[in-house]
Amino acid sequence: VCNGGTYTLDIEAYNNIVSVAQEAINDTAKYDSASRANLQTVLNNNNTVNDCLTIEQVNAKISAIQTAINALVLNKYSITVNYVDENGKELAVGEEGATSKTYDAVDYGTIQNVVAPTNYNSVDYAVYKWTRNRTDGDIISGLNSSSLDVVVKGDSTYYVFLKKTSVDSSQVEGNSFAITLNN
Repeated sequence: VCNGGTYTLDIEAYNNIVSVAQEAINDTAKYDSASRANLQTVLNNNNTVNDCLTIEQVNAKISAIQTAINALVLNKYSITVNYVDENGKELAVGEEGATSKTYDAVDYGTIQNVVAPTNYNSVDYAVYKWTRNRTDGDIISGLNSSSLDVVVKGDSTYYVFLKKTSVDSSQVEGNSFAITLNN
């Protein structure tokens, strides 16, 4: 009984938004700590719902929580691509002789396209495979894949294996030629 009357308030929408907020607060990989702390504060300040509230008051609580959810900031991560030969030895074939490239400050959940170095002469090297480490047991993508789409969920490292190639001059026709991976 509130204010002389009896009624039941439907708070399903409120309970749903609280559940979404709680999941976001617990997702430390996805959202930065400051925005999760802000959401927790807003949730704490809007945590009481009972039949004595009006629908407008409940909607105001829902709106405040939704605003804090919308203000969540995605964590940023780095992806490093190391350039190596078929034996896993570093190759200085990147920009200015670099042996790797780092993609910094990539938002969580982004599909980041990482690429093999572009300033090496494609007649001299070809992509052999992509892996997460320098061993053969973790092949992600194979021959001729000059790029890799990575779903960012944390800092990560990849290796693009480049193999020496040779040109078969007997197959040169105009601007096209055959490339053979050396064994």
